[in-house]
Amino acid sequence: MTRPGASFRRLRRRCDEILSELPLPMPFDAGKLCDTVARRRSRTIRLEPMRSRRGVMGLWVAVDGADLIFYEQVTTPPHQEHIILHELSHLLCGHDMTDLSAAEQVRLLMPSLDSGMVHRILSRDSYSVVEEREAELLASLIMRRSRRMFPPTGDVSTGIGQKLIVAGLVAALAHHVNKAMLLAVAALGNDHVRPLGHVLDAGLALVTLVCVPLGATMPAWGAFLRVPALLEWLRRYRVYTVLRPLWEDLYRASPQIALLRPPHRLAGLLPPRDLGLRLYRRVIEIRDGRTVIRHHLDPAVAAAARERAAAAGITGRRLDAVVEAATLSAALRAASGDEAPAGESPRDAVPGGDDLAGDVAFLCDVARAYRRSRRAWRLSRLPGARRLRRLRQACRRSVASPPDDGGRATRRSTP
Repeated sequence: MTRPGASFRRLRRRCDEILSELPLPMPFDAGKLCDTVARRRSRTIRLEPMRSRRGVMGLWVAVDGADLIFYEQVTTPPHQEHIILHELSHLLCGHDMTDLSAAEQVRLLMPSLDSGMVHRILSRDSYSVVEEREAELLASLIMRRSRRMFPPTGDVSTGIGQKLIVAGLVAALAHHVNKAMLLAVAALGNDHVRPLGHVLDAGLALVTLVCVPLGATMPAWGAFLRVPALLEWLRRYRVYTVLRPLWEDLYRASPQIALLRPPHRLAGLLPPRDLGLRLYRRVIEIRDGRTVIRHHLDPAVAAAARERAAAAGITGRRLDAVVEAATLSAALRAASGDEAPAGESPRDAVPGGDDLAGDVAFLCDVARAYRRSRRAWRLSRLPGARRLRRLRQACRRSVASPPDDGGRATRRSTP
């Protein structure tokens, strides 16, 4: 058991030690990992969905002969998986704590459960307690090792080499066209454009001589210079920065979602030391923040945004992302205390990806729409035709540019 003053480095070392002795199923699945831990502990682990109304996203309840892991039902599958891993991490870390507030939550959430059977309770709500921080960190490290966020994409060097070869061939074709034009100009006796043509001729020849050999040998020297790893790192960092505006506003509304204290704004622009872990934490904390403010999500704002965005020709995942961005803007404004929620939040489904890579891609689309339309919360206050006109403009601005490769659900390696 770690002391209350334990540092993050100490928690990280302890979690690494636990993880080094834990066999992860491949392909990774949280349910299969629960079965593995259950066999090691000789105690049944049961996964039970719940619909929390008190801000608790997960619970571990130890009863006679079994451990019950309750996880939030109304969220995305990747978020549910993380919640399950958080509660499972309590078992792996050997935590043993009874929380009276959590006991009250059990009685409210599960009135059919006999309170006399309950021996231990731990809930996932904030990270002010060392045990909660340790469990959250271990759950994040498990997902980081499972390589679920960015599965391997294959031989990146080969693809880059092919593009370089194509660029060299195009330059060679342009070189021959330029040669023909120079000959035609010389035949006509026009010497004014010949100097510029010769410069272009030399430049195209140089591009051909550089690109074709580099492209042909790229798989050999690219792997030696770790070019694929560099490209993967750049892709992760771009996703990390794209998610930042949305994450910052959710953090201001609910500071308890952050496992680590965020750095100063200027320092936050620098690449973090462990980019993979920080990126995964940013994704989970965005989902946590949305769950915390879900009672401020206004269905009327979502319906108006969906209607206007659909009328503007937006469809598919981009439509869901624009609607989610507009709804979150209004919800964050309401959660700040300046406005009251206008209605009950929907509790049937949460938009997002079915797997972690898909959820990252969706959140990137949401973050781009959110960044381009931070004033979307004002639309819920504008009356009549003005409101509809401004909402249409915000929707069009939010999807004016197609998402770049940083937010696509490409198969990349996990944090």
